[in-house]
Amino acid sequence: MGKTFGAKTQGTISADQYRRRYTRRNKYHAVKTEYGGVTYDSRLEARFAALLDQYQRAGMIRSWTRQIPFRMPDGSIHRVDFMVFYGDGRFAMVEVKGRDLATGRLKRAVVEEKYGVGIEVVHKPTAWMPRK
Repeated sequence: MGKTFGAKTQGTISADQYRRRYTRRNKYHAVKTEYGGVTYDSRLEARFAALLDQYQRAGMIRSWTRQIPFRMPDGSIHRVDFMVFYGDGRFAMVEVKGRDLATGRLKRAVVEEKYGVGIEVVHKPTAWMPRK
């Protein structure tokens, strides 16, 4: 009595456990990170944004913006991570990368060729300084 043979009982899992188990992870292991009320694609980008805020408060840069879109020849869009504006009207395009892969280098080269802008690659945010 009370026993059923051959029946499998499955335990239930919480929504949190389900998300951890079945949510796709970033293929480069980047962890989305929030800073200043904005969600960045990686911790590295969030750290760089914090650094840019410090430079802006110190008066070393005028302002900055993120995710600048460029139309590629095949119709896709490549987004450069940051655009930094200086007080004298100059600007810098900056890509923050943990790993600089061949596809990223190719996309940057196409953007630089087509639009005539240089893109700096930053691997360590603290090593980057605004140009004078």
